[in-house]
This record gives sequence, structure tokens and C-alpha cells, in this order.
Amino acid sequence: MSQVEYGPLAEYYELINESCVPYDGQAALVCEVLEAFGEGRRQARVLDVACGPGLLSRRLLDCGLDVVGIDLAEPLLTQAAARNRGRLVRGDMRRLPFRARFNAACCLLHSVNYMTRDEDLAAVFEGIALVLEPGGVAVVDFIAYEPRREWEARWSETIRAGPVEIITEHDQTPDWVSMVAVDRHRYTIRDGDRTWTVSGEDHLRITSAGEMCRFAETAGLEPLTVCGKYDLSVGLGSDGGVLVARKAGG
Repeated sequence: MSQVEYGPLAEYYELINESCVPYDGQAALVCEVLEAFGEGRRQARVLDVACGPGLLSRRLLDCGLDVVGIDLAEPLLTQAAARNRGRLVRGDMRRLPFRARFNAACCLLHSVNYMTRDEDLAAVFEGIALVLEPGGVAVVDFIAYEPRREWEARWSETIRAGPVEIITEHDQTPDWVSMVAVDRHRYTIRDGDRTWTVSGEDHLRITSAGEMCRFAETAGLEPLTVCGKYDLSVGLGSDGGVLVARKAGG
């Protein structure tokens, strides 16, 4: 989801993402990782990094987990609070305001791909390492943009709910030298008698499983596996994958 939705499209964020993001699969993966590599789900404390309006947090709460969500976008946090989606903190994922408190930290919906500078991505992993208790697990997904021949540059989708219709259009241009993709997007919203368009541009890091593992290791996390989205039993796919790592000492 683009940064555009933090402003003029904030009220439609939930509608857009519920139609295209596998939140149930994400929540199931976090629970599976806790059972397979962590301390188990019982009374587990989870930090949902870049939680937005709490769509994943809500599902983690339903799984019986103790969840704290953190996000920088105040409009989305306001929505999460209004819907009682756990404890919420406004903050930057590059400067997480916690220490050694959580059994798991998840950063999903390829939020790390917005970290185009090395120092920013390093800060995210360092922060995750700091918030985890010894033996705590990190679950971080990413877009790999590999193999390049399967990379999809343009796509669109139409979302309908009651009187609302939203047409999303994306056109991505990769720079294989800078390893940054520019995502130009346009949202056309029809809500009742009103129709308008919002456009924007995001810069997304072109990363790889190897790079993700290196950043995790530098931060003091042990990479355990890289799986497909969002299934421990499948390998890295053309749409990226999920890194599972653990803090030593558990």
C-alpha cells in the first residue's frame, strides 16, 4: 500500500487492502513461526511494525496474542484505535521506542522495501533486534523483484463495495543499477455521485533474500529460513518472500 493512502485515501485504506492483502495468511504465519522457532503462542507478546489501521493486529489479537502496533501514519492509527485493534504507539519503524520486550516482531506488507537507503534498512533491523527478548523471532516480508524476467511492471485492479468503486493502476520502472523501482500509481474513486483521482509515486528498494539475511545478521539476528508468502513450506517466489530470524540467547 502506498504512502498516498495515509492522506486523501486514508478512509479507503481498509477497503483496498482487505481485498488484496492475505492478512489471514500473515497472521497464521506469525503463529506458526512462534510455535516452530519461538517460545510458542501462549501469552506471546508481538509487535506489529508498520501496523497501519490494525488489519493484521486484529487477527493476531483474535489468535490470543498480546499485540502492540506501531505506525507513523496518524490517520491510520486513528482508525485502528476507533476499532479497538490493540495497544497502539505512533512512531518511526527506524527508531522503535522499545527494548527487549517482545517474543516476536513482524514487519509485513513489504514495508522494508520503502527503506531505499542502507542506513534506513539497517536501522529497521537493529530496532527489531533491540525490541526482541532473547529467543524472540522476527518475521519480515520483502519484494525481491526476482527473477527479473517475471517482474510485472504494470497492473490494475477494480475494488467494489456498495456504492464505492476504486480502480488502482500501477506502473513500475526498475533501475537495476541503483536497485530502486519507481512505482507510479493512480487511484480513481467513485463514491456515490462523486468521482476523483489521486496519483502518487513511491520508491521501492529492489532487494534479495541474501541481502535481507545480511542486514539481519549485522543487527544480531540469526536467519532461520526464507519462505514464500506466507507459507513456511514453500520457497521464495517471484513476488518475494518472508525472512524469519531469531535473536540469540533464548
